Amino acid sequence: MLDELLSDTRPVVEKLLLEPARSAATLRASLDTFDAELPKAAEHPLVDEQTAMRLSIACRALLDRVDTDPEHLRLAQVAVRYLVMDEDADSDTDSPFGFDDDVEVYNAVCGHLGHADLLIEGYD
Repeated sequence: MLDELLSDTRPVVEKLLLEPARSAATLRASLDTFDAELPKAAEHPLVDEQTAMRLSIACRALLDRVDTDPEHLRLAQVAVRYLVMDEDADSDTDSPFGFDDDVEVYNAVCGHLGHADLLIEGYD
């Protein structure tokens, strides 16, 4: 999976892969918090709220698919954690493209897990 990522996202993903495993419920709760905080973050003129919401919805769909498989849940955790972090490889709030790296990581996880139907298109 790491081979599919651009160089600036790899170090963050490598760190996320070392985090302790979290439950699907905990990951969903972090997405709930992200969703609740998004309107305030979207007050910043550079925040791409539409992409952020697409990612949140997509991460929930991914969790629904993998929450009974610990290995797959572990990789889905990377996508969720990467999304909810503002300061990842490219700050989510400092650029209109701030969530593009989040899409890259999410798509890499989905591709690696064989869930091509969950990919977010248009972010190659």
